[in-house]
Amino acid sequence: MKHHEDAEDLNDARILAGCSVAPGLTGVYRSDGEPCGAAALYAGKERKFGEATPDRVEQVTGRRAGEYLYGGVIFKHFGHLLLETFSRLTLFLHGDLPIIFLEIRPSNLDLFWKMVDTMGLPRRRIVVLDRPTIIERLHVVPPGFRIRRSINVSFVEGYAEIGARIARRLGIVENSNSVPVYLSRAGVNRTGRHYFGEALVEAILARHGIEVVRPEDLAFQDQVALWLTRRTLGGFVGSAFHPLLFASGCKTLTYLTTTRINPNFRLIESLKDNSSHYVKVASEADLNRAGSDEPFLLSRDGVMAACRAMGVAADPDDVPEAELAECRAAYRATLAGMASGMAR
Repeated sequence: MKHHEDAEDLNDARILAGCSVAPGLTGVYRSDGEPCGAAALYAGKERKFGEATPDRVEQVTGRRAGEYLYGGVIFKHFGHLLLETFSRLTLFLHGDLPIIFLEIRPSNLDLFWKMVDTMGLPRRRIVVLDRPTIIERLHVVPPGFRIRRSINVSFVEGYAEIGARIARRLGIVENSNSVPVYLSRAGVNRTGRHYFGEALVEAILARHGIEVVRPEDLAFQDQVALWLTRRTLGGFVGSAFHPLLFASGCKTLTYLTTTRINPNFRLIESLKDNSSHYVKVASEADLNRAGSDEPFLLSRDGVMAACRAMGVAADPDDVPEAELAECRAAYRATLAGMASGMAR
């Protein structure tokens, strides 16, 4: 059974999964103990899983009879679930074979099952492996998306098909709402990937009729519905943009950033028919040492640039110095707290 020219059909495939397995060893291996290339996960050029040696793989003894498809590894993070865990989503659109997913930690499963149900995927076809197991017959198709590396058309088409099914189920029409939406990070975890000063952007945009949404306050189904129904969206790049995958209609999108754009968003846009643009806005460089996992501090110019990118003409008077000073103080306090936590 070949689904793809690079697919692998394995007899007695060895699976390493579950809490007893170190994350780097998690993965699919051939009967000789070598990692299965079609199942490999990468971040750019770096392979993330499948690092077990053949002698470690030989220790697997539990066995599961039957024929299966390989789905992927279950991640905890929202964006990685959409891009990596479900990177073989099209397997659900054809055939009826059960699909195996690998568990890393039990706490990962709640969001996984919510996504399964929202997408209307049949639970009866899903097998979650939480321990090392030998699979009698396993068909492994390469993923449709590799983080910061590649994307294929079937990956995008699979999500668009699921999005169309969700729209029919909810009785909504794509691109039916013309009110612009700003996706804000102002309410997320302040110890990482948070933009201090973004609440100032929220206030200015709201005064000019742009709807401000904090995606973490929405159920997954409502996030998908938002992306299906709206025509114009913008915000600082992050996983809140990934439900775009469910849409097929042309959107007008504004990607904001204080650093470089993550290649994942450019990969997705390369197969979409959107009017999208990328805008780099200013941060306070004297204070901002932040990498991708640390908070950012917007400058006055950055706040105004974010508003202008969303079509709102902001001027310096819209960004009071007192409020900026509060943002700076909160930013410094957060960095100090992070440094203190790392020192313990």
